[in-house]
Amino acid sequence: MREDVSLLQELIRNKCVNTGDVKSGNEIISCHTLERFFNTYGYEGEILHKEESRSNYLLRVPGYDKKAPSLMFQCHLDVVPATEEDWDLPPFEGIIQDDVLWGRGAVDMLNITAAMAVGFVKALKQKTSFPGDLIFLALADEEASGQYGADFLTKHHWDKVQCDYQISELGGFHLATDNGPALTLARGEKGVMWTRISVKGTASHGSMPYKSDNAAYKIAKVLQLLADQNTAPKLHDLFKDMVAQSLTSSIAARLLNFEDHDLGLDQVFEDNPGWAKFLHSASHLSISPGVIRIGDKVNIVPDRGVLDLDIRILPGENKDSALAELRRILEPCLNDIDIEVFEYFPPNLSKKDTPLKKAITQVTSGHFPKHQILDMLIGGVTDGRYWRNKGTCVYGFSLFDEELTLNAYSERLHGKNERISLNSLKLSTDFFTEIPSSFYREWELSK
Repeated sequence: MREDVSLLQELIRNKCVNTGDVKSGNEIISCHTLERFFNTYGYEGEILHKEESRSNYLLRVPGYDKKAPSLMFQCHLDVVPATEEDWDLPPFEGIIQDDVLWGRGAVDMLNITAAMAVGFVKALKQKTSFPGDLIFLALADEEASGQYGADFLTKHHWDKVQCDYQISELGGFHLATDNGPALTLARGEKGVMWTRISVKGTASHGSMPYKSDNAAYKIAKVLQLLADQNTAPKLHDLFKDMVAQSLTSSIAARLLNFEDHDLGLDQVFEDNPGWAKFLHSASHLSISPGVIRIGDKVNIVPDRGVLDLDIRILPGENKDSALAELRRILEPCLNDIDIEVFEYFPPNLSKKDTPLKKAITQVTSGHFPKHQILDMLIGGVTDGRYWRNKGTCVYGFSLFDEELTLNAYSERLHGKNERISLNSLKLSTDFFTEIPSSFYREWELSK
């Protein structure tokens, strides 16, 4: 059996499920899996942890030129929960059926973890060493806050995990555009601003609601104002590139005009709903209600209410500007609410033209010569943000076969029946085998 296949199966079967609780995850199990794998080839890595059960695996192979940039393959070991009765095949057995491997983590992102590990050793077998350090890092806790993984390591072990360039997840998906086939590359991420709206009422008996001070109605008013919101588009450079590369000139012109922007989005949605959602996310500050907590007993008028909002902000925006926009939307009820930001991470963006970007384009052209690389700003977050925030150039990219479209990936991500074709896994492994040599070749040419 192919090494990438057997390694992916073992990682799935390790069942490193992250519920957000410190006692979940148990990524130490998969750290030992990787330790055994790399030891087979004579490489000794290091296990780093804040909590032992929530461990991270690091392997750094030194380069021979101190002036050369370092390149990191960064992945994660944890997965989200899966409800087994909803799946057609068991989610933690790594079953192969019709050349497709099923299991939680098959596309997020144990497939890439396995492909990176196998590609890493294959690249070194071909070249022995490279000008700069070649690094493999598998993280804990990506599916929660990163406090046991990326956040911990970048704060307390930066000397060990520092790198100049990094490849991670959320790219390489096939997209049919008006300008021909494309593969997506995640070049940046929106910022995260999780915000809590709190309201107060007056408790009283539910049988006498006349002129009561009901916290539920105050939350309802907030929700209605948010439902009626219309945040203005922000036409930043990366959004302009996404539009120009993927759409006809007439539709692009609409999307790049403030007055016609919404009509342009509606037009895209008719033919490609998934892409329209990505374009909307990439051009708007978004506010999404996620959690509501009101009342404890049906016959008591509630005196407290809490609404948690998932706010994602664009490049050029920050906490202050986003709060100002939220207050503008909620202006009619500001006297009845308290606003608290309980988690914040700024938007982050990598450079457009670099030796790594050229190497990705070069390797991709050998497998998909008709495809263009389409840079994207994504609304979700990855662990790459911690490195971008410290100056590392980070791209989310891999290679998959044409069945893994952007829409197919979105459907499988954190959903039931997560699966990956064996051919996609092979393409990913080939990509990570080829990319170090191509990267350092492009770096030499750029000097």
